[in-house]
Amino acid sequence: MKILIGTNTFGNYHRQNVAVDSWKFLKEKFHDQIDIIDIQFADEKNIFKNNYNLDVKFDLTRSSLDILNNAKKKLPFVNDIFYAISNYISSDEDYFIFTNSDVIINSNLINYINDNKPECFACSRLDIQNISSYQNIKKEIKPVRWEIAGFDTFIMKKSWFSKYKHLFNDYLLGKPEFDYVYAFIMKMYGDNTPFGNQAPPFCFHIHHGNSSVTTECPEREYNRNTLHANSFDLLIAKLMFQHLKTNLIKRQPWGAFLHPTDDEKIKENEFFQPFNINYIQKF
Repeated sequence: MKILIGTNTFGNYHRQNVAVDSWKFLKEKFHDQIDIIDIQFADEKNIFKNNYNLDVKFDLTRSSLDILNNAKKKLPFVNDIFYAISNYISSDEDYFIFTNSDVIINSNLINYINDNKPECFACSRLDIQNISSYQNIKKEIKPVRWEIAGFDTFIMKKSWFSKYKHLFNDYLLGKPEFDYVYAFIMKMYGDNTPFGNQAPPFCFHIHHGNSSVTTECPEREYNRNTLHANSFDLLIAKLMFQHLKTNLIKRQPWGAFLHPTDDEKIKENEFFQPFNINYIQKF
Protein backbone atom coordinates (compact mmCIF):
# COMPACT_ATOMS: atom_id res chain seq x y z
CA MET A 1 0.00 0.00 0.00
CA LYS A 2 1.36 3.37 -1.05
CA ILE A 3 0.80 6.72 0.64
CA LEU A 4 1.29 9.91 -1.35
CA ILE A 5 1.88 13.14 0.58
CA GLY A 6 0.83 16.16 -1.44
CA THR A 7 1.07 19.86 -0.69
CA ASN A 8 1.46 23.29 -2.25
CA THR A 9 4.64 25.00 -1.08
CA PHE A 10 5.20 28.72 -1.29
CA GLY A 11 8.63 30.29 -1.27
CA ASN A 12 11.17 29.32 1.36
CA TYR A 13 10.65 29.99 5.07
CA HIS A 14 11.49 28.34 8.38
CA ARG A 15 8.15 26.74 9.31
CA GLN A 16 7.87 25.21 5.85
CA ASN A 17 11.51 24.07 5.92
CA VAL A 18 10.87 22.14 9.13
CA ALA A 19 7.65 20.62 7.78
CA VAL A 20 9.24 19.44 4.53
CA ASP A 21 12.05 17.82 6.49
CA SER A 22 9.44 15.86 8.47
CA TRP A 23 7.94 14.46 5.26
CA LYS A 24 11.37 13.55 3.93
CA PHE A 25 12.04 11.74 7.20
CA LEU A 26 8.85 9.73 6.70
CA LYS A 27 9.86 8.86 3.16
CA GLU A 28 13.20 7.59 4.44
CA LYS A 29 11.69 5.72 7.39
CA PHE A 30 8.93 3.98 5.45
CA HIS A 31 11.05 3.48 2.34
CA ASP A 32 9.08 2.79 -0.83
CA GLN A 33 5.68 3.27 0.80
CA ILE A 34 5.86 7.09 0.93
CA ASP A 35 6.14 9.54 -1.94
CA ILE A 36 5.92 13.34 -1.84
CA ILE A 37 4.65 15.72 -4.52
CA ASP A 38 4.36 19.48 -4.65
CA ILE A 39 1.38 20.71 -6.69
CA GLN A 40 2.02 24.06 -8.40
CA PHE A 41 0.57 26.37 -11.05
CA ALA A 42 1.02 25.30 -14.65
CA ASP A 43 1.82 28.85 -15.78
CA GLU A 44 4.73 29.06 -13.31
CA LYS A 45 6.64 26.07 -14.61
CA ASN A 46 9.46 28.23 -15.98
CA ILE A 47 9.80 30.47 -12.93
CA PHE A 48 9.11 28.17 -9.99
CA LYS A 49 12.09 27.59 -7.71
CA ASN A 50 12.19 24.04 -6.40
CA ASN A 51 13.70 25.01 -3.06
CA TYR A 52 13.13 21.60 -1.49
CA ASN A 53 14.05 19.30 -4.35
CA LEU A 54 10.57 17.78 -4.34
CA ASP A 55 8.72 16.11 -7.19
CA VAL A 56 6.87 19.15 -8.53
CA LYS A 57 3.72 18.72 -10.62
CA PHE A 58 2.55 21.78 -12.53
CA ASP A 59 -1.14 20.91 -12.70
CA LEU A 60 -3.03 23.91 -11.32
CA THR A 61 -4.75 25.88 -14.07
CA ARG A 62 -6.84 28.37 -12.10
CA SER A 63 -6.39 30.59 -9.09
CA SER A 64 -7.92 33.44 -7.10
CA LEU A 65 -6.76 35.79 -9.87
CA ASP A 66 -9.29 34.18 -12.21
CA ILE A 67 -12.29 34.89 -10.00
CA LEU A 68 -11.41 38.06 -8.07
CA ASN A 69 -10.71 41.38 -9.75
CA ASN A 70 -9.28 42.71 -6.49
CA ALA A 71 -7.30 39.63 -5.45
CA LYS A 72 -4.45 40.29 -3.05
CA LYS A 73 -2.78 36.91 -3.55
CA LYS A 74 -2.58 34.17 -6.13
CA LEU A 75 -4.13 31.28 -4.23
CA PRO A 76 -5.03 27.82 -5.52
CA PHE A 77 -8.32 26.02 -4.99
CA VAL A 78 -8.06 23.26 -2.41
CA ASN A 79 -10.18 20.80 -4.38
CA ASP A 80 -7.94 21.31 -7.43
CA ILE A 81 -5.00 20.17 -5.33
CA PHE A 82 -6.97 17.14 -4.12
CA TYR A 83 -7.82 16.20 -7.72
CA ALA A 84 -4.22 16.62 -8.83
CA ILE A 85 -2.79 14.50 -6.03
CA SER A 86 -5.31 11.71 -6.59
CA ASN A 87 -4.33 11.51 -10.25
CA TYR A 88 -0.86 10.31 -9.24
CA ILE A 89 -2.21 7.31 -7.32
CA SER A 90 -2.57 4.15 -9.38
CA SER A 91 -4.41 1.81 -7.01
CA ASP A 92 -7.83 2.44 -5.47
CA GLU A 93 -6.50 0.98 -2.20
CA ASP A 94 -3.69 3.52 -1.92
CA TYR A 95 -3.91 6.75 0.05
CA PHE A 96 -3.10 10.38 -0.30
CA ILE A 97 -2.42 12.91 2.42
CA PHE A 98 -2.98 16.56 1.70
CA THR A 99 -1.36 18.85 4.23
CA ASN A 100 -0.67 22.55 4.56
CA SER A 101 2.92 23.20 3.64
CA ASP A 102 4.00 24.26 7.14
CA VAL A 103 2.58 21.24 9.00
CA ILE A 104 4.92 18.67 10.51
CA ILE A 105 3.62 15.12 10.11
CA ASN A 106 4.46 12.57 12.76
CA SER A 107 5.27 8.95 11.89
CA ASN A 108 2.39 7.67 14.04
CA LEU A 109 -0.01 8.98 11.38
CA ILE A 110 1.49 6.58 8.85
CA ASN A 111 1.33 3.78 11.40
CA TYR A 112 -2.32 4.56 12.04
CA ILE A 113 -3.17 4.40 8.34
CA ASN A 114 -1.33 1.10 7.96
CA ASP A 115 -2.97 -0.46 11.01
CA ASN A 116 -6.55 0.78 10.56
CA LYS A 117 -7.05 1.25 6.80
CA PRO A 118 -9.53 4.15 7.26
CA GLU A 119 -11.57 5.44 4.35
CA CYS A 120 -10.84 9.05 5.21
CA PHE A 121 -10.40 11.48 8.09
CA ALA A 122 -9.14 14.95 8.91
CA CYS A 123 -6.51 16.01 11.44
CA SER A 124 -6.16 19.07 13.62
CA ARG A 125 -2.68 20.13 14.58
CA LEU A 126 -0.87 20.73 17.83
CA ASP A 127 0.64 24.20 17.78
CA ILE A 128 4.14 24.23 19.27
CA GLN A 129 6.73 26.86 20.07
CA ASN A 130 9.45 27.48 17.52
CA ILE A 131 12.06 24.77 17.06
CA SER A 132 15.42 25.18 15.37
CA SER A 133 14.98 22.19 13.06
CA TYR A 134 12.97 19.04 12.60
CA GLN A 135 15.95 17.02 13.75
CA ASN A 136 15.71 18.72 17.16
CA ILE A 137 11.96 18.39 17.62
CA LYS A 138 12.17 15.80 20.42
CA LYS A 139 14.55 17.98 22.42
CA GLU A 140 12.90 21.34 21.80
CA ILE A 141 9.18 20.68 21.48
CA LYS A 142 6.95 22.77 23.77
CA PRO A 143 3.19 22.58 23.19
CA VAL A 144 1.21 25.81 22.92
CA ARG A 145 -2.34 24.71 22.14
CA TRP A 146 -4.45 22.39 20.04
CA GLU A 147 -6.16 24.09 17.12
CA ILE A 148 -9.55 22.59 17.93
CA ALA A 149 -11.46 24.74 15.43
CA GLY A 150 -9.50 23.87 12.31
CA PHE A 151 -8.05 21.07 10.22
CA ASP A 152 -4.72 21.11 8.42
CA THR A 153 -4.27 17.57 7.14
CA PHE A 154 -6.67 15.32 5.20
CA ILE A 155 -6.23 11.59 4.60
CA MET A 156 -8.21 9.71 1.95
CA LYS A 157 -8.23 6.37 0.24
CA LYS A 158 -8.33 6.91 -3.51
CA SER A 159 -11.44 4.77 -3.96
CA TRP A 160 -13.31 6.93 -1.43
CA PHE A 161 -12.23 10.22 -2.98
CA SER A 162 -13.11 9.03 -6.49
CA LYS A 163 -16.65 8.34 -5.30
CA TYR A 164 -17.24 11.57 -3.38
CA LYS A 165 -14.94 14.16 -4.94
CA HIS A 166 -17.92 16.04 -6.38
CA LEU A 167 -18.88 17.09 -2.84
CA PHE A 168 -15.78 19.26 -2.37
CA ASN A 169 -16.74 22.73 -3.54
CA ASP A 170 -14.39 25.51 -4.62
CA TYR A 171 -12.56 27.12 -1.69
CA LEU A 172 -9.27 28.97 -1.73
CA LEU A 173 -6.30 27.55 0.14
CA GLY A 174 -4.95 29.53 3.07
CA LYS A 175 -8.26 31.09 4.09
CA PRO A 176 -10.89 29.81 6.54
CA GLU A 177 -14.14 27.92 5.98
CA PHE A 178 -13.10 25.04 3.71
CA ASP A 179 -11.35 22.92 6.33
CA TYR A 180 -14.21 22.16 8.70
CA VAL A 181 -16.65 21.79 5.78
CA TYR A 182 -14.37 19.24 4.13
CA ALA A 183 -13.82 17.51 7.49
CA PHE A 184 -17.57 17.09 8.01
CA ILE A 185 -18.01 15.71 4.49
CA MET A 186 -15.44 13.06 5.34
CA LYS A 187 -17.27 12.23 8.56
CA MET A 188 -20.62 12.03 6.81
CA TYR A 189 -19.63 9.98 3.77
CA GLY A 190 -16.69 8.06 5.20
CA ASP A 191 -16.44 5.48 7.98
CA ASN A 192 -16.61 7.97 10.87
CA THR A 193 -12.93 7.56 11.64
CA PRO A 194 -12.10 9.80 14.62
CA PHE A 195 -10.51 13.17 13.95
CA GLY A 196 -6.77 13.20 14.41
CA ASN A 197 -6.68 15.51 17.43
CA GLN A 198 -5.42 13.33 20.26
CA ALA A 199 -2.10 12.56 21.91
CA PRO A 200 0.38 11.66 20.65
CA PRO A 201 -0.32 14.14 17.84
CA PHE A 202 -0.40 13.16 14.19
CA CYS A 203 0.46 16.74 13.17
CA PHE A 204 2.47 19.65 14.57
CA HIS A 205 2.61 23.26 13.55
CA ILE A 206 4.99 25.99 14.67
CA HIS A 207 2.74 28.62 16.22
CA HIS A 208 2.68 31.94 14.37
CA GLY A 209 -0.60 33.63 15.23
CA ASN A 210 -3.80 33.68 13.24
CA SER A 211 -3.66 36.80 11.07
CA SER A 212 -4.30 34.77 7.92
CA VAL A 213 -7.64 33.75 9.43
CA THR A 214 -8.70 37.00 11.07
CA THR A 215 -7.53 39.59 8.52
CA GLU A 216 -10.23 40.66 6.08
CA CYS A 217 -9.30 40.31 2.41
CA PRO A 218 -11.04 39.46 -0.89
CA GLU A 219 -9.88 35.85 -0.69
CA ARG A 220 -11.37 35.37 2.76
CA GLU A 221 -14.58 37.03 1.63
CA TYR A 222 -14.75 34.66 -1.36
CA ASN A 223 -14.57 31.59 0.89
CA ARG A 224 -17.19 33.04 3.20
CA ASN A 225 -19.49 33.83 0.28
CA THR A 226 -19.00 30.34 -1.14
CA LEU A 227 -19.99 28.85 2.20
CA HIS A 228 -23.14 30.94 2.50
CA ALA A 229 -24.12 30.37 -1.12
CA ASN A 230 -24.21 26.61 -0.66
CA SER A 231 -26.94 25.43 1.70
CA PHE A 232 -25.36 22.00 2.26
CA ASP A 233 -21.97 23.46 3.15
CA LEU A 234 -23.57 26.05 5.41
CA LEU A 235 -25.59 23.42 7.24
CA ILE A 236 -22.64 21.16 7.95
CA ALA A 237 -20.55 24.18 8.98
CA LYS A 238 -23.17 24.98 11.62
CA LEU A 239 -23.21 21.37 12.76
CA MET A 240 -19.42 21.39 13.03
CA PHE A 241 -19.62 24.54 15.13
CA GLN A 242 -22.10 22.78 17.39
CA HIS A 243 -19.59 19.95 17.88
CA LEU A 244 -16.91 22.51 18.66
CA LYS A 245 -18.87 24.34 21.32
CA THR A 246 -20.42 21.28 22.95
CA ASN A 247 -17.52 18.80 22.89
CA LEU A 248 -14.12 20.22 21.98
CA ILE A 249 -14.51 23.43 23.94
CA LYS A 250 -14.43 21.37 27.15
CA ARG A 251 -10.71 20.75 26.78
CA GLN A 252 -8.47 22.22 29.45
CA PRO A 253 -6.83 24.57 30.10
CA TRP A 254 -9.40 26.78 28.42
CA GLY A 255 -7.84 28.68 25.50
CA ALA A 256 -4.88 26.33 25.28
CA PHE A 257 -7.04 23.20 24.92
CA LEU A 258 -4.15 20.85 25.58
CA HIS A 259 -6.03 18.13 27.45
CA PRO A 260 -9.10 16.36 26.02
CA THR A 261 -11.82 15.09 28.32
CA ASP A 262 -11.78 11.36 29.00
CA ASP A 263 -14.93 10.76 26.97
CA GLU A 264 -14.22 13.15 24.07
CA LYS A 265 -13.89 10.44 21.42
CA ILE A 266 -17.08 8.76 22.62
CA LYS A 267 -18.91 12.09 22.38
CA GLU A 268 -17.42 12.70 18.94
CA ASN A 269 -18.65 9.34 17.67
CA GLU A 270 -22.10 9.87 19.16
CA PHE A 271 -22.38 13.32 17.62
CA PHE A 272 -21.38 12.39 14.07
CA GLN A 273 -22.80 8.87 13.78
CA PRO A 274 -26.41 9.94 13.06
CA PHE A 275 -25.17 11.99 10.08
CA ASN A 276 -23.13 9.16 8.58
CA ILE A 277 -24.74 7.70 5.45
CA ASN A 278 -23.81 4.14 6.45
CA TYR A 279 -25.57 4.52 9.79
CA ILE A 280 -28.59 6.10 8.14
CA GLN A 281 -28.87 3.27 5.63
CA LYS A 282 -28.78 0.66 8.40
CA PHE A 283 -31.33 2.59 10.42
